[in-house]
Amino acid sequence: MRKQAIAILTAIILALPLAASADLGLFGCDQNGNLFSIDISTVSATFIGHMPISYHTTEIEYDFLSGKLYAADNVVGNELHVIHPTTGDSLEFVNTPTGGLNGLEFVGSTLYATFITDGRGPSSLVIVDTSTGSLRTVGLTDFGPISGLAYDAAMGIMYGITAGGSPANLVTIDLSTGAAALVGPTGLVRIGSIEFGDDGNLYGGSSADGTIVQLNTSTGAATLIGNVGYPITGLTLAELPAPIPTYSCAGIGFEPPFDDIITLNKKNKRQIPVKMFLVDDQNNLITDEDVSAPPVVNVIHDTGAEPIPDYNPELVPPGLSDDENKFRFDPIEGLWIINLATKQFTASGQYTVTAVEGDSTYVIDSSCIGIFIRLP
Repeated sequence: MRKQAIAILTAIILALPLAASADLGLFGCDQNGNLFSIDISTVSATFIGHMPISYHTTEIEYDFLSGKLYAADNVVGNELHVIHPTTGDSLEFVNTPTGGLNGLEFVGSTLYATFITDGRGPSSLVIVDTSTGSLRTVGLTDFGPISGLAYDAAMGIMYGITAGGSPANLVTIDLSTGAAALVGPTGLVRIGSIEFGDDGNLYGGSSADGTIVQLNTSTGAATLIGNVGYPITGLTLAELPAPIPTYSCAGIGFEPPFDDIITLNKKNKRQIPVKMFLVDDQNNLITDEDVSAPPVVNVIHDTGAEPIPDYNPELVPPGLSDDENKFRFDPIEGLWIINLATKQFTASGQYTVTAVEGDSTYVIDSSCIGIFIRLP
């Protein structure tokens, strides 16, 4: 198993050099389009999001060459989607021929699939063109539906798992002819998908109740691992998304003069210079080169008031205040700065000003905060 695991990781590294230092893990889906990650060590699933599949999600598969996560639906939808791995949203899709793509597995840049034209009918091994959705038939498997595929990179063997209501059998599939050969019975009735983990073991997931098993590649016998709570129709090994970084104002809030409460009388319309040092959890300075979108300012009037998302340009004093709600980075001072116009904040009361992330690639914590008060 150790040699097998090393071979799998080697194949991944060769396919995608940037993935060499990445963490790998299993992803799963159920027929209703729920996408989740699976931790084999704790036998638990973490919900990621709902995929907008039109009918029945049959399989998911990750491409280490492109970094794309694919999902296939069944007989009614006939679509192959590219799925966002952290939200489950569909980024794009192509139509596939009428029928069902059951198992999916990349071997290098080639996406293999098992295909049926009716629920219990014979299956064929096909090659999927991910850009058009067209299928090229390799050959009949000589079995009914095959619900999952898993490629053993160490031995160069494609495995499949039979479906269709009968007890599930583990099979091997000849990639040149499509013909499948029996390995042995698993002892379970319904296994929705199979996949090799980064530990080199072959895992299967029950489409009936979410049971996870480890499969013996020599006999097909299944060993119970546990239950993740989701019926499983798809499994894939994928690069785990990098954790979203959290930045702060060094734990001290905004810089002077907005490090203390500022009070404005009713007629005072001057702008407030809002400045901050933004740092990561190692106290490294975050600059405009570290974020894909600059932080934005958020202003809330009193408790429960709605944020003010933007400014009215007619109320911004030219040359003094910034005409957008985005911070700009000053490389000389190392500060993020926005000159906050106050003319539009006419109601008396307390205003809470915070810096928030400009997009979903990072988070700013609650330390970036200031308060000003408009007098009646």
